[in-house]
Amino acid sequence: MRRLLRAAVVAVLVGGGVVSVPGAAVAATTCSRSWHFITHGETGLNVRPDPLMYQGNTTLYADGVPGDDTWNQQFMFCRDPGWGTDHYAIYSNLTGRYWSYGTNGVLYAGAEGIHGTQQLFQVWKYDSTWWVIRAVGFPFYARYAHPNPTRGWSNQMEAVAGPLNGTMLFRITPSDLMS
Repeated sequence: MRRLLRAAVVAVLVGGGVVSVPGAAVAATTCSRSWHFITHGETGLNVRPDPLMYQGNTTLYADGVPGDDTWNQQFMFCRDPGWGTDHYAIYSNLTGRYWSYGTNGVLYAGAEGIHGTQQLFQVWKYDSTWWVIRAVGFPFYARYAHPNPTRGWSNQMEAVAGPLNGTMLFRITPSDLMS
């Protein structure tokens, strides 16, 4: 009876918009302890937001030269136990914001928080060297991150429908995403 009463009270409190309920599970999002570089496999160039952020533009590009302007090319991977397998939010050192994408698939580092699946990416090892980054919020078909040299500026990052191919592979260093 006590268990049933407590469940009813929790249901009423949660339904009424109260977020903190004693004994309820609390999300525990944590980010990596170190900064990571995400290097496009085909070009060898690092992913980064536009360093000038012209008029607040936080579009991601795969045009960063490794070793140059490294501050702007660093990211942290953030994980929550309530998210799906290999799902991460990716935090930009330059913008101080998270990766996200619009309905057109263009990738940005401009989300102020993690508000839904548009800020989540499935990141997994393709083989011993290469990683794949897939936008989670497209449920009906897979959309993989890759630089598109024909869209807008050179090597603008976007999430495009598969099939998975070599333009969608990245090297992530260090390779332990939560290190």
